[in-house]
Amino acid sequence: MERSGTTMKSPSRTGEPVGVLHYAELALATLSVATTALVYGELFATKGHLVPLLAATAGAAVLATVTALLRRRTPTTVAVAVVGFVVVAVYAVLTPTLRHGIPTLDTLDTLRTGVLRGWARILSVGLPADVSGELLITPALILFTAAFVAVSVSLRTRSLLGPLAAPVLSLVAALLLTASRAGDELMLTGVLLPVLLLLVLIRAVRLDQTDIVTGTDGDSAARGTAGRTLFGLPVVVIVTVVGVVLSQAVPLATGSNRFDPRDVVSVPVEVEDTLTPLATLKSQLQEKKPRELFTVRVDGNPLGGRLDRVRTAALDTYDGALWTSSDQFLVAGHTLAPDPGLTPTARVALHVEIKQLDHPYLPAVGRPERVTAHGIGFSDDSGVLAADARTRPGLSYDVVGAVRPRDSAARLALPRLTPDTKRYTTVPPELPAELSRAAVEITGGADEPYAKLVALEKRLRSSPYSLSARPGHSLDALRRLFDDKQHKTAVGYAEQYAAAFVVLARSQGFPARVATGYVLRPGERKGSTYTVRSTDAYAWAEVAMTGYGWMAFDPTDPTRKPTDKSDPKKPDRAGGQNPAASDNRATDQGTIPNIPVAGGGRSAMDWALIVLGILLALVIVVPTLIALEKWRRRRGRRTGPPSRQIVGAWRTSTDRLMETGMPVPRSLTALEVAGRAEHRLGETAAPVAVLAPLVTEAVFSPAEPALEAVAQAWQADAALRSALRRDRGAAATVVAWFDPRPLIAGSRQDRRSRKALKKLQGG
Repeated sequence: MERSGTTMKSPSRTGEPVGVLHYAELALATLSVATTALVYGELFATKGHLVPLLAATAGAAVLATVTALLRRRTPTTVAVAVVGFVVVAVYAVLTPTLRHGIPTLDTLDTLRTGVLRGWARILSVGLPADVSGELLITPALILFTAAFVAVSVSLRTRSLLGPLAAPVLSLVAALLLTASRAGDELMLTGVLLPVLLLLVLIRAVRLDQTDIVTGTDGDSAARGTAGRTLFGLPVVVIVTVVGVVLSQAVPLATGSNRFDPRDVVSVPVEVEDTLTPLATLKSQLQEKKPRELFTVRVDGNPLGGRLDRVRTAALDTYDGALWTSSDQFLVAGHTLAPDPGLTPTARVALHVEIKQLDHPYLPAVGRPERVTAHGIGFSDDSGVLAADARTRPGLSYDVVGAVRPRDSAARLALPRLTPDTKRYTTVPPELPAELSRAAVEITGGADEPYAKLVALEKRLRSSPYSLSARPGHSLDALRRLFDDKQHKTAVGYAEQYAAAFVVLARSQGFPARVATGYVLRPGERKGSTYTVRSTDAYAWAEVAMTGYGWMAFDPTDPTRKPTDKSDPKKPDRAGGQNPAASDNRATDQGTIPNIPVAGGGRSAMDWALIVLGILLALVIVVPTLIALEKWRRRRGRRTGPPSRQIVGAWRTSTDRLMETGMPVPRSLTALEVAGRAEHRLGETAAPVAVLAPLVTEAVFSPAEPALEAVAQAWQADAALRSALRRDRGAAATVVAWFDPRPLIAGSRQDRRSRKALKKLQGG
C-alpha cells in the first residue's frame, strides 16, 4: 500500500502471464526437457527408463510452478527443489528398493552413490546398460534440475531466451553420457527444435501482452503481438524443416569424431596381463594331463547340431611378432550391444561353468546379446566377455549369442568396410614379399570377395599339420609357410595357419582378426553338456562380412599329416566346419527368440508416455494446486483485524476482476479500479464501487473500521461473485478457479500490503 495525497494505490497489480498462453509456455518448457529423456534410450537396454525420468521431469515442473506462484524466495525454492528431488528419486526411480512403500538402507545408499558417483558409473558400464536405480539417478537429477530451472525462469523472469538454456544444457549432458551410442537425430531434431521455437514465440507474444496490460509501451506492443504471431508460425515451420534436413546432412552431434567421455576415463574392468592366447596354444595342446577348464551346456539343437567351438578371445593387433588384443572392457549389464553388421538367423543359448582358466577371456558363441553374470566385462568392439582372476573361479553364467553361419547366400557377401573395421585391415609395413606374392597368387583366380577368402582357406587347409612345428607366429614364421624352397617340408598348426590367413586376408583389404577358443568334441559330451579341456584349445580366422558379422574361416586341418598329399576333397576333421557347405541348417530352428533390441529405440509408446506425463503434470496437477491455493488465500483473508479483512475482501474482488481478463495495474487507486471495472463490465461491477471507499478508509483511517464495515465489504465481494457467475455462466466460473493470474500478480503485493498495514497501524 502507498500514500498518494488522499488517494490509495491499488493493492493489486497486473499479472505477467496470460492464462492460456502461460499454460502453453509452461507445457512447452517442460516438454522440451522431457524430450531429452529420449536420448537416454541409447544408454539403456529397454524402455524402462522412460517412466522414472518423465516422472522426475513432471515432478520438477509441478514444484517449480508452485514455488513460483507462491513467490517463495531463493533459499526456500532451493530447499523445496532438494526435498522434492529426494522424494521423486525414492518413489519414482528407486521403487524396487522400497519395502512396503518405505525407504530402506539400500534406498538411501543407492541414492547417495547415484548422486555422487552415478555419472562415473554410467561412463564405466557396458552399453546398453540395465535399467537400474544407480544408473537412473544421474539422468533423473539432470532432467529434474533442467525442468525446475526452465519453469522457474519462465514464471519469474522476462528473459525471452532464458527458458531455453536449461533444456539445451540437459540435451548436451545427455549427448555426453550417451556419446558412444548412435541415436535417431532425425526424430530428436524434429521434435525438440519446433518445441523450443514455439516456446520462444509464445513467450514473445505473452510478454507483448504483458506490456499492453501494464501500459509499458502498450501501443507498439499491441501492434507487434499480431505481427509476431503471423510471422512467427511460418518461421517455426521453415526452421524446423531446415533443421531436420541439416541434422541428416551435417550431423554435428554424431559420427566417429563425436567426443566421448569414455575415451578419457579409466577402464573399470581391468584384466590381468597375459601372454597372447595364440602363443599358449601349443603348450595347452601338448599337456600330458589335460586340465578341465569349463563345461558348456547347449540348450536345444542350435545350428542343426553343427556347433563345434566356443570363442574366448579376438586378437586384432599385429606388430609382426605377436597377435594381441586391444580390447577395453566395461562392466556388462544383462543385455549387450548387438553387432550392427550382423543379421542373425539363429541364437545359441549356452550355460557355462568355469572350473579354471589361465586367461581372462570367457567362452561364448557368435555375438553375445545376453548374459546373466554380474560384474564381468564386455568389449563392444569385439563382442568378447572377460572376468578378472577373482571372479573367474566357480563363475557360472548363461549367455545367448546371435549367429549367422555361412550359407548359400555367403558367396554374395561383401566385406564390411566401415570406420570401425578399418583398423582390422592394417598389416606390418615390413610384410615379406613371399606373403604378398602368395596372397595375390591364391586369390587371383577368384572374382568375388567370398571366393577369395575360400581360396585362402582351402590353400592353407591343404598344408600339413604337426605340433612338432616350431611355435610362434611372427612374420618370419609365416613366411616359411610360403617359401618355395621349404614348401614341401614346411608344416604348422592352428597358431600359424590362423595367423597366416588373417595376414594374407588383410593384405588384400579384408577386415580380419584371429579368434582363439576351444573345440567342443562329441566324445566329451554327456547329454547336452560338453566338458572342455586344455587340449581342446584352437584358433581360427574371422572376417567382418556385411550381414554375417564376424564370419568364421578355418584354415587348419588337424587330420592332414605331413606325409599326406593335398586333396581338396578330403573331409574335414571331426567336429570341424566344412567351409564349402552351402546348406544352412540353422534356418530350420524355427522362430528366433524374441530378444529386445538394444538401445531403447523410440516408438509411438515413447511419445505416448511423454504426452501422458505432461498432461498429468500440467493439465491435472498444476490446475488443482492453483485452485487449492486460491481457496487457502481466500480463507486466510477473512482472519485478522478488521482493516486486514477489508483489504482481504478487496484483494479477493480484484482477483475476480483479473480472472475476467481485466488488467488491474498497481498504479491505479481503488476508486480508479472501480471506474474501469464499471466501464468494462457495466452493472456487474457495481459491488466494486461499494467496496472501493471501504478499503480506502480501512487503509488510511487511524482507527480500526467497525465490524459492520467488514461485513459490508465481504457482502460486496459475494455480490460481485454472484454477478459474475450470472454474467459469464457456470462453465466460465469453474474455469476461473484454475486461472493462475491472480496468484502470480498478487503474491508479492500481498506481502507488501501487509508490511504497509503494519507500518501504518504501528504509526
